Amino acid sequence: MTILESAHNRHTQPNKPSVGFFGRNECAILGTECSAVESLVTLIRKRFPAFHIGYADADHARSETLFNGTDFTAGEGKRTVVLSEKQNDFLSRFIFSSSDAVLVNGNHFAGKRQLIVANPVKEQSLRKRKEQITNPVAIFLPENVNDVPEYITEVTGGIDLPVFRENYLEDFFLFYEKNFLVPPVLNGLVLTGGKSSRMGMDKSKISYFDKPQYAQTADLLLGCTSDIWLSCREEQRHDFTEFRDRIIADKIIGIGPMGGLISAMMHNPDSAWLVLPCDMPLLDKDTVRYLADHRSPSSFATAFRNLETGLPEPLAAIWEPKAYQRLVCFMAQGIIYPREVLIQSDICLLELQSNLRLSNVNTPEDWEILKKVNQTLTE
Repeated sequence: MTILESAHNRHTQPNKPSVGFFGRNECAILGTECSAVESLVTLIRKRFPAFHIGYADADHARSETLFNGTDFTAGEGKRTVVLSEKQNDFLSRFIFSSSDAVLVNGNHFAGKRQLIVANPVKEQSLRKRKEQITNPVAIFLPENVNDVPEYITEVTGGIDLPVFRENYLEDFFLFYEKNFLVPPVLNGLVLTGGKSSRMGMDKSKISYFDKPQYAQTADLLLGCTSDIWLSCREEQRHDFTEFRDRIIADKIIGIGPMGGLISAMMHNPDSAWLVLPCDMPLLDKDTVRYLADHRSPSSFATAFRNLETGLPEPLAAIWEPKAYQRLVCFMAQGIIYPREVLIQSDICLLELQSNLRLSNVNTPEDWEILKKVNQTLTE
């Protein structure tokens, strides 16, 4: 290894999200006419109206097309982009960052996975694109085709693939939903990285009840998330020995909770994160379970609405993987408050009967007041 190679390799690389050339859960449709591709895209979108399914197509230079030959947006994330030519991968992924899944016209662009339509009229065209068939997932038979043609077996390498027929679309829709619209895994994140300057002691280690608050908060996530991680500053790493390999130290410092949230997404960009702070001692299991049960994976986030201000609560919320890029973009503009990201994003807002469970404790006086209110309500 040369000195230059050594210097280059010592940088820690963030984990890369599972995206294709255009976005997450990407699939190119090829093997039939462009009009048939557009029709199938429309059918898929109509079947799954709750999801943001993007569509990348080329500018066909036609006076009349399904999308009028222009960029078309139907709600945030439900985006059709008609391109005169392929953008670079960064810009393409940026365009479709709000989408839950992306469909691609394979007659013009490659996709990470491929749906092969067995239209004999396009046999030669499909053969020319054989190098694009890198990960075929299924074969689709139009109404006038009864069996899989031999040329389809050749271009797909003879691998065993599920076959769907245009006459039985529901079977295909079930397949598409199972393979492209499955909600991301939900992990839990306990935020402990605050400096607790107003409290005068580390809020995460205060025992409001029978155990330190960070452990109490982690217990709330049991049964609601796949894994539970603890977010802290690097110098705190050895303060939480029971978490050991479940610690995510801040990679971005000086911007408060947003740094902890972005660091978690850098650690696992394909996971959704149910985030809980350590300064809500009255938060209970039922409230967290309600949040998890009413999650909206197609939104950027699911959060509670503050009944007094009407604003979303960002630190007792679920942040989806698609929020990762958005958080970083806001940070690049000098906006480091997660609530501001929620306000300007497509989110799912939930309501509780009162704000009590979401009350923050930042000073000893706050706790004394909140404790009395809680006692009054529970008597």
